[in-house]
Amino acid sequence: MLFQTWTFAVFFSIVYLVHLGVKGTRFRHLWLLLSSYVFYAWWSPFYLILITYSTAVDYLMVVLMSRGRRKAPWLCISVVNNLCLLGTFKYAAFVAENLTALFE
Repeated sequence: MLFQTWTFAVFFSIVYLVHLGVKGTRFRHLWLLLSSYVFYAWWSPFYLILITYSTAVDYLMVVLMSRGRRKAPWLCISVVNNLCLLGTFKYAAFVAENLTALFE
């Protein structure tokens, strides 16, 4: 779903109107999370697996941070996990192409 399409305009309008309806309730975070999942899955269902994994890891790290006195290690794990995901899916094809060209 591209930002300049009618599909996105309709999707955003629905998400925003429902968000206004659930604003101030306990469902607003769940609504935004599910809307984000739909947005990412629209492009490719594979991305839904990635964002669900990232959400689960970050949620687990927040739970662990709230239980213990030492928060920095859990924060570092969360940041490194997200940077590894970003690096892998943003630069893996670039690295593979350059390694292939190098070894030919």
